[in-house]
Amino acid sequence: MSKSPPLGNEAIWKKTIVKIIQNRMNSADITPGKLFKTKAISKSAYYARLENAGRFTLQDLKNLEKIGVKFSDDDILMIFGRKPREGG
Repeated sequence: MSKSPPLGNEAIWKKTIVKIIQNRMNSADITPGKLFKTKAISKSAYYARLENAGRFTLQDLKNLEKIGVKFSDDDILMIFGRKPREGG
């Protein structure tokens, strides 16, 4: 038996946020170093938000989009704790 408690919905949501952002950055071939050089987000803010992913703001996401990280509508909904749309 595992001694660690099972993940709650909040922890799963935060892991999902980090996964979405990192996948989209990888797709756009943007590294954290490039983020800091373009001043889209400061180094300390980026790592603080990754540790507590629920603190990403809409402005952070806009800044990421300005330098080429593209998020779908469903990605944005999931980042802000909503279920993706169903159907078309």
